[in-house]
Amino acid sequence: MKLPALFSLLLVALPLHAFTVVKDVSLPPVEKMVLFDKKTPPAEITFFNKGKYPFERGPDGSLVVRISGNDTVDTGFGWAANPKLAPSFSVTEHAAVLITFRLEGANRSTFGNGQVNSRRADNLWNAFILYDENQKEVARAGLADGAPGGKTPSETISLRIPMIVFTYWGVNPRPPIHGFGFQWNGTPNATNNTRDYTLIIDRVVVVD
Repeated sequence: MKLPALFSLLLVALPLHAFTVVKDVSLPPVEKMVLFDKKTPPAEITFFNKGKYPFERGPDGSLVVRISGNDTVDTGFGWAANPKLAPSFSVTEHAAVLITFRLEGANRSTFGNGQVNSRRADNLWNAFILYDENQKEVARAGLADGAPGGKTPSETISLRIPMIVFTYWGVNPRPPIHGFGFQWNGTPNATNNTRDYTLIIDRVVVVD
């Protein structure tokens, strides 16, 4: 076999994306644990927050994080209070986490004449987080890594993030997961460049 032909076969065999954007498919993922849904009663989830921007419930029941400055975001929720769910899950026993969400907004700069300039980078370098029972980070996966065009989604999509894709920072064995959340490093010394974003999560599901 000629080398160019062999190289082409190798390219076809390699995966192109680590995440999957889930739309209308004939065989949807098998849902194992619905960690959060817009219909989840308030008493069945608990919030924890290590920064300035906490999770709140939106008017339709969604999870909302309002980010109106440059401080670090580190906020999450747990589901142990939900009597229908186990208090934790193992990343070795399930295939992926399916998240339906969007991140609206942009960075705003205000000039001396009062004009406001808005700018949004394609990849905002923020992440979904898996936490242990002590609310310590176990693993992370970037919001943009598997989204169409490598862009942090500004419109609602469903991302299927395989467990193997989360970065575990050398944690072994993988501890049980008790919480899910969102992190975004801050730039507290930034001047005239302020984040103005809203993260909206409609659903978080562990799937096979």
